[in-house]
Amino acid sequence: MKNKSVFETLSVIDVSAYTKKKGRFNYVSWVFAWTEVKKKYPDMNSTVYENADGWNYHHDGKTAWVKVGVTIGELEHIEYYPVTNNSNQAIALEKLNSFDVNTAIQRAITKSIARFGCGLNVFAGEDLPLNEDDFLTDEELQAKADVEAEEQAKKQDLINNYIHKIDANCAQEETGEVKTLLNEVIEAGIRSDVWSGVNQPTKDFINAMGAKKVA
Repeated sequence: MKNKSVFETLSVIDVSAYTKKKGRFNYVSWVFAWTEVKKKYPDMNSTVYENADGWNYHHDGKTAWVKVGVTIGELEHIEYYPVTNNSNQAIALEKLNSFDVNTAIQRAITKSIARFGCGLNVFAGEDLPLNEDDFLTDEELQAKADVEAEEQAKKQDLINNYIHKIDANCAQEETGEVKTLLNEVIEAGIRSDVWSGVNQPTKDFINAMGAKKVA
């Protein structure tokens, strides 16, 4: 199977527990996004692009925005993010303060990170992260399905084998062997499957002998 790209690696991170509500909109915690991506890509860094006067924001005389870039490896994603209030409305330039700009910078960093995959589903208005299967080719999906089908078949063979043995031993009233088989079934995590498959006389015998039930 091919090595995962940065996007494939980051887009499956579940950010739902670290999403904050600001007004009517959801935002991923920039601290969480930065920390999670740094764990996987320690070389990640961010850049706040200043204007010609050395300010950390840009403006058109009416409203303002910030320009922030996040780089992983040789790829940089740049985000132009407006300086807004909690209603996502642009703040008039004359009412702007340093806190507003700093908030916009953090949001821009988070959105730049989202372009790499982490938290992108939040900006798309979705509830769940992408699934790893979304990045598999048709051949890889088929291979995965074949493996799962083989594992399920092996599990069903094991279940059928235990059902046959328990029914047979209960019919012969082999109490000790039945108890051993029941313990094995419980340890294998297939007790419900086996219990639903054994016949009624078997269930009656197990209940009567007071052994640990499969169900």
